Amino acid sequence: MKILLIIDAQNYFVGKETLPVFKRIAEHIKESGKDYDFLAFTRHVNNKEAPLYKIIGFDELMGGKETEIWDGLKEFAKNVFVKDTYSIFRLKEFVEFLEKNKITKVYIAGFNLSACINTAMIDGLDCGFETFLLKNLVGDHYGKDKTIQESIKTNIGEDHVL
Repeated sequence: MKILLIIDAQNYFVGKETLPVFKRIAEHIKESGKDYDFLAFTRHVNNKEAPLYKIIGFDELMGGKETEIWDGLKEFAKNVFVKDTYSIFRLKEFVEFLEKNKITKVYIAGFNLSACINTAMIDGLDCGFETFLLKNLVGDHYGKDKTIQESIKTNIGEDHVL
């Protein structure tokens, strides 16, 4: 079985550079959604107990409109998993959903390529799932040409790159 996983397609990530990606994701679901056995979305909702807040002081995505699924995708968002960390595979409920439904292949689209998507690709593989990046259906509101070191500085903190 296979799933199309849309990571963090939230209002927070909508911008001039990323809006075309949101639209491509919606079009892909309309045209090819039936090719997947399941469709799921994630929402990143930060909180004061999350490592992103406690360790690096990231105080955005704490709730409200910015954490909601973009309006152009809401109609498809029936299975939504809320996380407070980079990787959806750290959420026990999500992994159990995949296992219960015998899903072995995870096709990934959404945001941010340099953080949550990158982490999910690797963690998914580590958890025993075959992960696929839909390269035309991912975006990054930090910009296109980010190096791995720059991504680590942004995602974990500049003081963690020595």
